[in-house]
Amino acid sequence: MLDNTLNVASYENATILPCKKNYKDKSWGDGGVVSAEGQFIIESGLYMKWISFGGLYSYEQSKVEEVNGNAIWFGFFYKHWGHFLLDFLSRMWYLIDNYNGEDIVYVSHGHIIDGNFMEFFKLLGIESSKVKRISAATRIKNIVVPEYARNEVNYSDEYARIFETISQKVLSRHSKVEKDLFLDKSIYLSRAMFANATIKEIGEDKVEKAFVSAGFQVLYPEKMTLSEQILLWNLSGQIACVNGTIPLNYLFCN
Repeated sequence: MLDNTLNVASYENATILPCKKNYKDKSWGDGGVVSAEGQFIIESGLYMKWISFGGLYSYEQSKVEEVNGNAIWFGFFYKHWGHFLLDFLSRMWYLIDNYNGEDIVYVSHGHIIDGNFMEFFKLLGIESSKVKRISAATRIKNIVVPEYARNEVNYSDEYARIFETISQKVLSRHSKVEKDLFLDKSIYLSRAMFANATIKEIGEDKVEKAFVSAGFQVLYPEKMTLSEQILLWNLSGQIACVNGTIPLNYLFCN
């Protein structure tokens, strides 16, 4: 595990550079946070063996937008639930005890945080209007850059605490009737509604029928809210699914 004392850095009048594809091998592109002195903030990037993000590139100072407010750096985002859970969100431990109404800012290749990705933030007490994508070089009065609570080989207690905090909120907010929909049930999580399922999930209809015959209820994660999936993973008796993104929601189990 990582040292549970995670670093947090704050920068005055720093500039956020949106993600710019550099077409290098194993790279999402350049971008991130640049200090008022023009130095790239290494900690604002994401560096992994299989792929990385972050780096300085030239931009026109005269065209930098100005925001007279405070922000917390989320980092790079693209719409893939597994990478969101494992690679992108672990700076957000900082929100649990330290959030004071700041904007949560991110960069992407055009992907927008919405749907269950936005529900994640709402369950941490963040209004959707506060989660903002940076699409042009933007100077911010103050930006906080928390350390990632997880890397490719280690994680801290703060990473696990993100999921524990959200799960406890979901379990406390829902009624017995809502919980009984999943309590002690046998569930098969099908990929039949997954994007491109018709060309990738060959024979899924037969798999579904087999599980129904065995007493399982078939559900589709893509049709469920994050809260519903958290209830399912915490309350059901048994879950069957293929190994991939679907079982990563096990992180929300108490």
